[in-house]
This record gives sequence, C-alpha cells and structure tokens, in this order.
Amino acid sequence: MRRAGLLAAGLLLAGFGPGADPFLGLRVGASSGEVESALRGARLEVDATSVQPGALRDGLVRTGLLEAIHRADATPRSMEGGLDPAAFSRLRAGQADGARYTVAESPRGVDFVLVRVKVPVDPSRDDRDGWSRDRLHRLQEALRAFGGFALRTAKQDRYENRFEWKGKGRGGRVFVRYVPEDDELVALLY
Repeated sequence: MRRAGLLAAGLLLAGFGPGADPFLGLRVGASSGEVESALRGARLEVDATSVQPGALRDGLVRTGLLEAIHRADATPRSMEGGLDPAAFSRLRAGQADGARYTVAESPRGVDFVLVRVKVPVDPSRDDRDGWSRDRLHRLQEALRAFGGFALRTAKQDRYENRFEWKGKGRGGRVFVRYVPEDDELVALLY
C-alpha cells in the first residue's frame, strides 16, 4: 500500500495532465443557469433536481455529500450553530462518464460540488497485499484529473501513504480522498 500512496501523492502534487475537468467547469458561487449549462454540457443524467425539506437528510446521506463535507471540515453553520439547510436549497445528483455528481446550491449559488469517481480494477490481478501494477495505473489515471489543483497532503497513515488532500481552486477549496475499500476517489469543491 505504501507504493500506491506515495505514487498517487506524487502525481497529484506534480500537477500532471489536468485532462477532463472533474468539476464540470463549475465554481463556488456559480448561478443556477451556469449549473444547468454545465449539466447539459456533460450530458449528466440527473436523479433529483431539488430536495424537499423532509428529504434533505436522505439526499445528503445517500449521495455521500454529508460525509465528504464532514471529512473536509466544511460544514455550513446556521446562526444557531447547527447545520445550515440554506446551503442545500437545491440538491442535484446524477451520473456522467462513470462518475457520480452532487451539486448543492444555496440562494447565493453553488456551495458544494461532490464528484465520486470509480477507479476500475481487477482484484484478481492484485498481489497478496492488495496491489498490482494495473491497480496503480488505474489510480494514476483517475488522479490525473485532479492534478490542476494546488493540493497538499491533509492525511496519511503511519506508512506515509497519502489518502486525503486539500487545496484551492475555482473560488473555493478542494478536498480529495482516495477510498481503497471502494476503489473510489471522492472530491469536494466548496
């Protein structure tokens, strides 16, 4: 596992090939019109276009947005100190090109863009430690899309495998996390 974490961190920090835009060209504060245009341009199949107050909790949990916001330490707070529901006035979730997207809008515009990208691997090709050259190659390909953001290591394990990064971009902050048990990269723009 140490090899994968160090290699992945090197790719991210070196900024290799930004490739396709993982955030669909969206930025923090983008208007609903800009969101509509970006979603149409990406041919995103939208699962939900808005969230009723009673369904907000389900939408945040089901999409993984709440977990990502918590891990990024980006929880929007109300004046009373609790979770500010205004940050999620409109919640859109969908899929395009093998990635799952969630866009949360407030009256001010986009507050959060969550992207979940599967890193397709063949576990039968892994060694006894759960890694193979094929797995590393697939992870490198997925990480390249986030190379255009100025990321720094936010969390690593005792073997110095880096698996969480934070940075800045698009008028906000960026949080990227590799989830090995799901073979997935999770990225949050906020």
